[in-house]
Amino acid sequence: MAFDLVFVCRSGAWVPPWADASFTDFLHSAPMPRTVFHRNRWVHPRPDPGRMADAKAALYSKVEEITDNS
Repeated sequence: MAFDLVFVCRSGAWVPPWADASFTDFLHSAPMPRTVFHRNRWVHPRPDPGRMADAKAALYSKVEEITDNS
């Protein structure tokens, strides 16, 4: 089947992080030029939401500590 355009969409909320390398390999194996929407550029490895949530919780804890001491 011949085609001129392929749109690949992937949800980070539905696809587990251990599948990221396979998705990256899939993108690199495409036999056609790539164009990406700059706001939706694929980043691998993607940011770790658990680490980011821990950092945010630590910051909120520090703010509470500062405001309790004032």
